[in-house]
Amino acid sequence: MQSASSDLLPGAVTVIAPVKNAASYVPGLVSQLIGSLRDQDRVIFIDDSSDDDTLSLLTEHVAADPRFSILEESESRGVAHARNRAVAQTRTEFVWFVDHDDEWLPQAISHMVSRIGQADILLARADYRTDPLVPGRIVDGIDSDQELTARDALQLVLKGKIHGYLWCKLFRTEILGSDPFPLLSSQSDFCGVVAMLGRARRVRMIPTIVYHYLWRPGSITRKKRIEFGNFAAARSVVHETVASFGAAEASVLRLTEFDCRFYVHALAFVPIRQGASPEVRKQGYALARQGLRGVRTRELLSTDSRLFLEMTLIRLGPVAYTAVTVAALRLFDFRNRLRVASSRRAS
Repeated sequence: MQSASSDLLPGAVTVIAPVKNAASYVPGLVSQLIGSLRDQDRVIFIDDSSDDDTLSLLTEHVAADPRFSILEESESRGVAHARNRAVAQTRTEFVWFVDHDDEWLPQAISHMVSRIGQADILLARADYRTDPLVPGRIVDGIDSDQELTARDALQLVLKGKIHGYLWCKLFRTEILGSDPFPLLSSQSDFCGVVAMLGRARRVRMIPTIVYHYLWRPGSITRKKRIEFGNFAAARSVVHETVASFGAAEASVLRLTEFDCRFYVHALAFVPIRQGASPEVRKQGYALARQGLRGVRTRELLSTDSRLFLEMTLIRLGPVAYTAVTVAALRLFDFRNRLRVASSRRAS
């Protein structure tokens, strides 16, 4: 159970950083954190049973700094369990989650704390980089400064404006509750964020890009093994959270559009993007077609023409959908490589 809010160190942030076989990143990770922390802030590392020098290097680098603590797992239990365990140890007013191989603004903590006000959750923005030195596409948040109700924030989830990425969000510790992240191999962060939004009194949005997600081989979003059930679990959390606001609210919050954008899209698209085997692609495509049963995709034309086109292609069959998707991905990757190369030359 979380401590009462009166027992939490006011204004302070605990940075939660799960690590596993991250020895090569430890020096840079610790250096980044030291450059970001204020005197009252804390860091909890959770070593998920690494079999390299991660644990010893962390101990060596932070032993002299009382703001850092390290939790050890005797066996690997996954990132969701690691985060839940660290949340249970948190004794500060706020929590921020980071990944060991990414980068962020040195002033990210102080900036987010200064902007959260009385809100329970602050949502900043993050970008997705294939090169650490070149700004990438923005993957979360909106380009405005405003305070929202939980219902309005959930509308942004359904519209695909708010995602489950933890790194660009600051949470009041009391809103996390106990074990906020379901023990899934993926989508646990999305499930946790949606449930927390449903409990929030106010949500603050700011346009600042505070975090840079760096794509690297082996990132969880590019793993070859795809757990389709995790997408279904995340979809269920959204439906349950929206339903908690009542039937009238659910009719306003476009659940059908969300299902197509988040669930059906992922089932058909992710196996292609990750280069999965033909069997996995076939399985995902069949599930996507099932997800479209009873859906009147024509209604999407007035709200999201690209989503309408994708759902139409899925209904046409796997050959058409795969051909268009592969061509689009090749064009996207080619243009991204040109952009990165151009930016590096300019710098």
